[in-house]
Amino acid sequence: MGKKENDFNQLRKEINATEKHMVYHHNMFGPSCGVASGNNEKDYEIYCHKERKICNPTKCGKCDFFEHSEMGYGVCCAWEETYEANNGDERVIQNDEAYFEFMRVENPDMYREMMKMIEEGDLDLPHAWFGLD
Repeated sequence: MGKKENDFNQLRKEINATEKHMVYHHNMFGPSCGVASGNNEKDYEIYCHKERKICNPTKCGKCDFFEHSEMGYGVCCAWEETYEANNGDERVIQNDEAYFEFMRVENPDMYREMMKMIEEGDLDLPHAWFGLD
C-alpha cells in the first residue's frame, strides 16, 4: 500500500471516529430491585445524561433522552455519540458500572487514564467501580 493510500485510510478512520450516531443506553438497576423486599436505594442509581450525574431516576418520563422502561429492571435512554466514544448502537450499563459510565461520558480523558491504570495493575477494579472512595 502506498503512502497516499495509507494517508487516505487514516483520514477516513478519523472522520468516521467523529461521526455521530444514536446509541441506546440500557441502565440496569441493582439486584435488590428484582425482589419484593428490595429497598436498597443505591441499587436504583444510574448515570443521568440530562442531569450529568449519578442519581435515582425519578423524572425519566419527562426527559428528552428517555426511550423506555426496562420492565422495572432499569431505564433505557438514547442520545448521539461519536463512533470513537461508542462504536456500537446499544450499551448495557450494570448498576455497579454507573460511575464508569459517568466518567466515560463526562470526562473521557480521565476515563481512558483510569482504564489504563486498571490494565497496568495500578488501580484495582472495585475502587474504580465505586468512584475511588
